[in-house]
Amino acid sequence: MAALVTVQAMHAAPGGADQAEVDAARQEAREASIAFSDTETRLGELDVAISRTQASVAATKADLEALRAVVAEQAVQQYVRAGTGDVPMLSEDINVQARASALSRAARGQATSRADDLGAAKVRLERLQADLARQQAEAEAAREVQRERQTAMYNRLAELEAIEARRLESERLAEQARRQAAAEEAAAAEEAAYQASRAGSSGSSGSPGGAAPPRPIVPVNWLCPITGAYTFSDTWGEARSNGRSHKGTDVFADYGTPLVAVVGGEAVNYGWSGAGGYDVFLLGDDGNRYYYAHLDGPPNEGRMEQGDVVGYVGDTGNATGVPHLHFEIHPGGSGWTNPYPALARYC
Repeated sequence: MAALVTVQAMHAAPGGADQAEVDAARQEAREASIAFSDTETRLGELDVAISRTQASVAATKADLEALRAVVAEQAVQQYVRAGTGDVPMLSEDINVQARASALSRAARGQATSRADDLGAAKVRLERLQADLARQQAEAEAAREVQRERQTAMYNRLAELEAIEARRLESERLAEQARRQAAAEEAAAAEEAAYQASRAGSSGSSGSPGGAAPPRPIVPVNWLCPITGAYTFSDTWGEARSNGRSHKGTDVFADYGTPLVAVVGGEAVNYGWSGAGGYDVFLLGDDGNRYYYAHLDGPPNEGRMEQGDVVGYVGDTGNATGVPHLHFEIHPGGSGWTNPYPALARYC
């Protein structure tokens, strides 16, 4: 289970009903993201279990074939002995007769033991095949649940995007109205001052109202690598297919969402990397290396300033049908560290 989750849009909404609507959409996206990640982890665990069971089935089948061959050979030998007689004539030495009888009994006992082994191998194979069928059915059911949860997650993200668009439009209209009111106030003050000067007034009409001061710029040394509506959770180290463990953070967003440089640096495209699809490494000026995977196409390359677009969200590589950014941080240019704390702070 993911320990922490963060869901962000482009800006924080102001108080009131708009804020409540955004908060509700974020909570729904967060819950959908956790549910989807939990299913993905379960599928990774089932993938490992199925691979082990398949290997056991193959090994047991090989043992079964070998035992069948041994039992068949023993049956032939017993038939031959039965046809020719395996007990010497009474006229022969009594000791020879005793040894022959003992060997005959041992051969029959060995044949019985091998037949028992064959039966046990059959039972073991049937049990393993039943386990395999159950695990495969569970995996198929989990995949169906994953598809449903994926749809729910992206539906929540689309709603969050729409709410954010409405909020921005409301904010724009409010700012437009504020500027209009400020302009009208300034014009009224100017007219009052003009009328006062014409009347010979020596007093001041007061300073005209002006626009509110601009928002302060808050300096940061790192930017969120994605814009728009998105959601992510802490899935560091969780199980993935083929026995892998997750070495990054998956940031879910719609196709084409812009991805930006978290710091200034050099964007290097080493080509199609298989599992990561179209990807790019940002060799940061801070000495760290940042990895962006599953882009929708070849990334931008070359010198990047902080905030420059390096590519767009896609589903290439092993992310088919699940558009998201797989993001990694390599401190000092090598190794891995959990990127979630940095993402939670700046996104």
